[in-house]
Amino acid sequence: MRLQITRTLQFAVTLFLISITTCFCQTNAKSKKVKIYNAIVTLSNQKKKMAGILKEVTDSAIYILVRDERIRIPAKSIQKIVIKSKGNVGRSAFAGVLGGVIVGFIVGYSGGDDTCDGSYFCIYETTAEEKGLGGAIVGGGLGAFLGILIAKVSAKERLTIAGDQNIFQKNVVLLKKYSVVEIEL
Repeated sequence: MRLQITRTLQFAVTLFLISITTCFCQTNAKSKKVKIYNAIVTLSNQKKKMAGILKEVTDSAIYILVRDERIRIPAKSIQKIVIKSKGNVGRSAFAGVLGGVIVGFIVGYSGGDDTCDGSYFCIYETTAEEKGLGGAIVGGGLGAFLGILIAKVSAKERLTIAGDQNIFQKNVVLLKKYSVVEIEL
């Protein structure tokens, strides 16, 4: 009987050690998260903009991904390129809401409780908690608006190419930093 318990214990310990080792090995095998950037390209010959994920950069063109279609834009056709981080608007709005709710609640709560003295203008009494809640709602809305506004006007890079191959060549290394696929020249 004792031999049976010892073997079961040995088996359990061995199984535990194998599972722990496997868990630690798997954390090192995770792939690196790829940051995705959107490119907004103003075309010099059409005065129109194309927007999509900056997929690839070569020495003579860029490739963007628009609705699962890979589009080649030659350097001679590019007037301007604006690079933005994908998902930046959502993160900025969330940060704005969070900050606005906290600040709004603190400002509203610090007003304290209202008391009516029986005058003509005293219609409604509010507690500090109600003021805090109101401040959080107003602050959250304003924070979301400001977060979205900041995200919309901010960009990682703004490059003016003006259809010039030489200017494009000078910026190829910079553009490759933001592309999903990096190709060596």
